[in-house]
Amino acid sequence: MHERNFTLGRLFFVAAVAVAAYLIAKSSPIEELWGRARQIGDRAIHEVRDIARDDVKLAARQEDAVTQRIRELRDGDAAVRRYAAWALGELESTR
Repeated sequence: MHERNFTLGRLFFVAAVAVAAYLIAKSSPIEELWGRARQIGDRAIHEVRDIARDDVKLAARQEDAVTQRIRELRDGDAAVRRYAAWALGELESTR
C-alpha cells in the first residue's frame, strides 16, 4: 500500500508540474517570445533556401562561363586564347 501511495504521489507531482509549465508557457510574455522565436526560425529557413537557390544559379552561370572559355581556347586569336586561359584560372573550376 505504501508503494502505491508513493506512485500516486509521484504521478500527482508530475501532473502538477506539467500544469504549471503549461500555465507559465501560456503567459503573455513567454507566449510572445515563443512566437517571435518561431518567426525568426521561419525567416531563417527561407533565407537559407534563397541563398542555396542563388548558389545553384551562380554555379550554373560559372559552368556556362567555363564552357565558353574552353571554346575560346580553340580560337585563332592568341589574345582571346590568353584571356580564356586567365579567366579559367580565375573561375577556379575543376574542369
